[in-house]
Amino acid sequence: LGWAQIDDDQEVMSYRFAVWGVLGGCVFILAWLHAAGMEIAVAVVLLLTLLLSYFGAAKMVAEIGLPYTPTTLRAEGFVVATIGTENMSPGSVTVLAFTQNLHCYGKGMVLPPLTNIIRMGDFITSNTRRLLLAVLAAFAVSYFVSVVYTLWLGYSGGAYNFNAYPFSYYSRKIFDRV
Repeated sequence: LGWAQIDDDQEVMSYRFAVWGVLGGCVFILAWLHAAGMEIAVAVVLLLTLLLSYFGAAKMVAEIGLPYTPTTLRAEGFVVATIGTENMSPGSVTVLAFTQNLHCYGKGMVLPPLTNIIRMGDFITSNTRRLLLAVLAAFAVSYFVSVVYTLWLGYSGGAYNFNAYPFSYYSRKIFDRV
């Protein structure tokens, strides 16, 4: 297939590592959704729709040069419209309802802004793999700070009093469709 002729030494990560990372991540997500109670077929449709919307938004960001753009395709709504709740188990519908809270106006999408970060790798003349380490370190720090801050907010005022859309109105409204 010509894999030996591809030179990815100047890329942020090797193509082989990227492919295995996507495949491993997809298997992990499918296993997680199934362990939470979602049927495999529903999880596959959800994951394919998420990948389509994320890669589509990332392509728009890369081509247009925007710092960020949300996706217009809501994967959960697409799954409900495609499969229908009457054709899903109650566990699938419940897990699908909870996955909508993660979306929150497209803020949960990390892939589109990453395309701009990877573009910065084109301007690094030596060892672009260090950029990947910096991104991973930034993810780890931001995740830790977000968890600590969210716990602090929850214990100081209660999660319902966050006055943020996903914690107040949306978390209750989502079950109107179940």
